[in-house]
Amino acid sequence: MDSLTVRLMASSGKYSEAVDYWLEQLAESPAPTTLSLGRESVIAGQSFRQVEQQLSNETLHRVESLSKNSEQAMFMVLMSGTLLFLSRYLNLTDLLVGMPPLKKKGSEEVASAVLPIRIQIRSESTFRDVLIQVRNGLTEAAKHQKFPHPYIAEKTGLPMNRNELLRFGTIVSLNSIHQTIDPILSECLIHISFQKKDDTLSFVMHYDASRYAHESLIRLKQQLAYFLDLIMEQINTPLAQIDMVSDQEKQELLHAFNDTAAEYPREATIHGLFEKQVEKTPDAVAAVYGDQQLTYAELNARANQLAWTLRGQGDGSLGGDARRDARHPEGRRGVLADRSGLSG
Repeated sequence: MDSLTVRLMASSGKYSEAVDYWLEQLAESPAPTTLSLGRESVIAGQSFRQVEQQLSNETLHRVESLSKNSEQAMFMVLMSGTLLFLSRYLNLTDLLVGMPPLKKKGSEEVASAVLPIRIQIRSESTFRDVLIQVRNGLTEAAKHQKFPHPYIAEKTGLPMNRNELLRFGTIVSLNSIHQTIDPILSECLIHISFQKKDDTLSFVMHYDASRYAHESLIRLKQQLAYFLDLIMEQINTPLAQIDMVSDQEKQELLHAFNDTAAEYPREATIHGLFEKQVEKTPDAVAAVYGDQQLTYAELNARANQLAWTLRGQGDGSLGGDARRDARHPEGRRGVLADRSGLSG
């Protein structure tokens, strides 16, 4: 679509209200929320696989109680829980995910465009707090679902896919109310699709197998299910007080960190050992700074981004408050990256 057509669409009365809404909603927007799962690789071309997870009967009953037999309300509940999980898992306070448009009655069309859903979550936020935000956000997004994507992308700096539509790393939907998504056409990385059948509630994670390892998604689906179990029974508890690590994971981590029988490889570098630990326990907490904590996967991803920034600077300076402060988790890992040659 050429720039003149985009400007004409944006200025037409048909789209002006929607354009104004999305420009305000996406002002100073973060990059689309993308999961970092440790052993990532990027291979040319997307190839999607899926994993499925059934939620507990207790969670199903709590979701039904909160949604009062409304499918749209059920999605709001599930979206709120998923966003809280992403916030805690990625240590993010400003999240931007995608949602497919609602189905039209009797239609099974495949969605082309995906709607932005932006939610801000703080450590003191509770499930109820986020549910109010999500309800308002989903309602407004549905009202303004038709808008010129290239114009919004140009004004906000958000990425587009090859179809000149906004592209999101993570898409969340409920199959009974949303249009079907083709993950390859949308160019998303992970699509979390909830589905209720008879007396069961489950979700399917469609993921880009060219980027993520299958075992990482197995672990991720279990963690999301565990978190949804917790959050549905602690809807008034601040996010920071919810323990995301299950008893089984705690035992596994305790065994892994107490296993001192392995001989220390003398030729290994510190950053090399760190990379191996990322592969072994990507979801274990690697560093704590004040009320913040980062897993090995998160710390590794952020440190690599910082290392690339240093390489771009070309002067070897640390640059950035986190990098200057060696007490900060990213700073410690970043210093290792600088001194080990990882950044240049």
